[in-house]
Amino acid sequence: MQDYYNILGVATTSTDDEIKSAYKKLAKQYHPDLGGDSEKFKQINEAYDGIKTADKRNQYNMRQQSGNQPSGGFSDFNEFNVDMNDIFGQVFRNGPFTFSAGFNRRRELKNKDLRLMLHVSLESTLNAHTVNLSYSNLNSQPLHSEITLPAGIDNGSKLKFDNLGDNTQTDLTRGDLYVHITVVDHPSFSREGDNLRMAVTINCFDAILGTEKLVDTIDGKKFNVKVPAGTQTGTVLSLAGQGVPNIRSGTRGNLLITVNVLIPTNLSTEDLGIVRGLSLVAK
Repeated sequence: MQDYYNILGVATTSTDDEIKSAYKKLAKQYHPDLGGDSEKFKQINEAYDGIKTADKRNQYNMRQQSGNQPSGGFSDFNEFNVDMNDIFGQVFRNGPFTFSAGFNRRRELKNKDLRLMLHVSLESTLNAHTVNLSYSNLNSQPLHSEITLPAGIDNGSKLKFDNLGDNTQTDLTRGDLYVHITVVDHPSFSREGDNLRMAVTINCFDAILGTEKLVDTIDGKKFNVKVPAGTQTGTVLSLAGQGVPNIRSGTRGNLLITVNVLIPTNLSTEDLGIVRGLSLVAK
């Protein structure tokens, strides 16, 4: 009877995880698709299937002590109850192979994927738009592609474009292109989710009496925003639908306007007298 522990190079006291780890290393070393010994690979699979769990090890140890062979023969990898897709998905995760029950299907080889950093303006994210890219393949040959960025694209987004990557090896499928988005800071607006933020400044008299403030939105529209009497500095007013489109629904967020109240520092003596009078009235 074959010594399964010896084939896998593990001790009789090894745990399930230790046996699995040893198996994965040997399977990678001896797999036929990677140039390994097919007979050795069969032995490794038979050994792993025989002792991969505590119950199987107990049964195997009893058979070994009685000198009995396990029932059945080894004629094909499919006869073993091993989750090979899970095991080989871990062993060969970054390799060029896809494994099924037969272990003989190769995943299609292709050229390398490429990655680019793209800087866009905040105002450009309001609408879907095309961008012409110029970059190079792995042989430093120029590549040119046109991509479309969706409305509402945010800083830090990563987009995948199929078959726009490296094309160095003409006999292989072209790789993919991954574009990492950086949204450039705007001097007047900042983004919070689908909302935009801006600030306006009014003098203290307009804050006391109330006023209207002409506001320019990020896409060039103009709105007269009512500032209520008694507005305090830090008050936030809102213009609905003047933010950034949600990348999924397309619905635009709001424009949030923070009001800053400016206290004048160059009042004349007459003006100061008027302010003192108003202060006395307010009391």
